[in-house]
Amino acid sequence: MISRVVELPELKRVLEFYEGLGYDLYRYVNYVLDLLAIPPLAYKTLKASDSSRSGVMGMFDDIVDTLPLDNMYEWYKTRCEPDPEFQDLLKRLRSQEFQVIVNTVRSDPAFTKMLEHLEKMRVNMDPLREFCRSYLRW
Repeated sequence: MISRVVELPELKRVLEFYEGLGYDLYRYVNYVLDLLAIPPLAYKTLKASDSSRSGVMGMFDDIVDTLPLDNMYEWYKTRCEPDPEFQDLLKRLRSQEFQVIVNTVRSDPAFTKMLEHLEKMRVNMDPLREFCRSYLRW
């Protein structure tokens, strides 16, 4: 199915349109295709953005900037932390049994490749790493 979709001229036109706007969607599509062991799509040029706040990452930054983080934290403290089901979920996520899953994912070369790709996209992974270490104890 995926092979048929990537061959559609309509998909190529959409990718070229966004490439013309400065978004390198080919890179993301090819990343997914690589994970699925499907040959990459060929394209003419690779446009890189000079701005750290442009493109998809800029969009994510803008979304985070609009979130009411104080309200979200208060909701977490008053609704999630005292909830027994949430505490059970945390207990399971922090268990040795779940750590086997975490270690398996971490040792997979595809995971390492994904992290490298995210870092190339200038995604700051440090907050997520710190959350996993300090809160989930991974």
